[in-house]
Amino acid sequence: MTRDESKALAMDRRRDEFIELGLIGAAVLMALAIYFGLAGVIGRGVETLFGWFLGIGRFAVPPILAGVGVAFVRRGRSSSPVRLAIAWIVVTVSVLGLIHIVREDDTAEGFDRYGDWGGWIGAAVAEPLLAGIATVGTVVVLVALLVGSLMLITQTSLRTMAEQTGGFLNAVLR
Repeated sequence: MTRDESKALAMDRRRDEFIELGLIGAAVLMALAIYFGLAGVIGRGVETLFGWFLGIGRFAVPPILAGVGVAFVRRGRSSSPVRLAIAWIVVTVSVLGLIHIVREDDTAEGFDRYGDWGGWIGAAVAEPLLAGIATVGTVVVLVALLVGSLMLITQTSLRTMAEQTGGFLNAVLR
């Protein structure tokens, strides 16, 4: 390996370390804002903004950020952090869409009605699907996206996932 290649590799590792630090730091700050209300005025604003877009999905943001940060830390031992990030985004969007579908009728008007459920993102995903393929079709599409993303995250096949889920459910029911 030449000196220039070695230097480039070291710079790549340093860049990854800054990304790791940024993601984990953002996860901690988001947790302080969302779970505890301890991030000051800016934290309240961020929590409100994420509430509008993600609804109750805002509570998943800190663990997802931390998970992607840890994936960068374990880069040599785990799959691609970018692929994991995309898979977690698809999981989140699918779940927000499903939450939007099962939401109770509430009395809130306008934009405020989305903040307690799937947020604007859940509505933006679910409403066009509901208009085009009705409720059952929308649930099928969103569940398929959810399961496919979980397969990417866990790096398992559908068969293995079904067997493990079946074994888990059997143990719980016993």
